[in-house]
Amino acid sequence: MKVEAAWDSEAQVWTVTDSDVPGLVAEAPAISDLRIKLKELVPELLVANGIDALPSVRFVLACSCDEPAPPTDFRPRRRFNDG
Repeated sequence: MKVEAAWDSEAQVWTVTDSDVPGLVAEAPAISDLRIKLKELVPELLVANGIDALPSVRFVLACSCDEPAPPTDFRPRRRFNDG
């Protein structure tokens, strides 16, 4: 599963902009916070959409930032592989 997020400098949050998970909408002030939310939301939405969510669901969080001053936990081009 792939989840893409971008920094919204106006709202000061990371927002999911694209995803393989139907219905996924999430935002958080830091990437680490977004990752925590996604660990809960991704499996729930997969089950709600009738997609088999194994005991451990893996996803890649790809982040981009075209604006200045993202949160301190921003690391350009780093991908988090959860599972």
